[in-house]
Amino acid sequence: MDKYAQHFAERLLASRVKAAEIGRALEINAANVYHWKTGLRPIPADKAAVVAELVGTSPELISEDFANIAASSTSPTGQRRVVIPAYEIEAVEDDEGFDPETEVWVDGFDVEVSGGNGHPIPEYVPTKYRQRYTLKWLQKTGAKAKDLMIMRVRGESMERTVFDGDKVVVDRSNTKIVSNHVYVIISGGEARVKRLFRAADGRIRIVSDNQDKVTYPDEFIDHNSSDFLVIGRVIDKSGPGGL
Repeated sequence: MDKYAQHFAERLLASRVKAAEIGRALEINAANVYHWKTGLRPIPADKAAVVAELVGTSPELISEDFANIAASSTSPTGQRRVVIPAYEIEAVEDDEGFDPETEVWVDGFDVEVSGGNGHPIPEYVPTKYRQRYTLKWLQKTGAKAKDLMIMRVRGESMERTVFDGDKVVVDRSNTKIVSNHVYVIISGGEARVKRLFRAADGRIRIVSDNQDKVTYPDEFIDHNSSDFLVIGRVIDKSGPGGL
């Protein structure tokens, strides 16, 4: 549990505010409050002020996203930092049968890329999609719900593994490149799903699984290139392909 979740849990207990009260105030499922206080999900920046007022604290003490936005709009190098809070998606799928003690929601996002000096900056735009996963699955993968997002794959470059329209689960905490695994990266000014390898000369080989290498040739890029960024590793998918 991080410091934001711990502080929220302490204030929730001290204030004696019920999860149902917070749910009604925000017009969300009260199960979200359970996820916030246990650290399974972060409190979104757009909800932090209301939650903080209810439990008697400051929003920057219970929401890392809110704290980041409040801290600064520029990085130490002067480059603009774009912070897009991971907003909770409600009322997308029926909650019937959902058990907050054993399940979590993973939300869907589109990723847009901001240009500028230095490394590309991803912007996470919430979509009207979410999918439930079991805590048992999270424990098996070693992932944390707050680090996960679902993205839709576009294009045919990774066919036989993931197809156009498939959805992939991305672990944003897992950015260390291990050869022959699939990642979401930013390269060439756009977000892409690719298989990565570490080449003998230290560069990164970017591979499309599609066997048409005339259309989808391998690419090489320096790991420290300002045009390259690993968003996270793909750890699950839905659709006809297979990891």
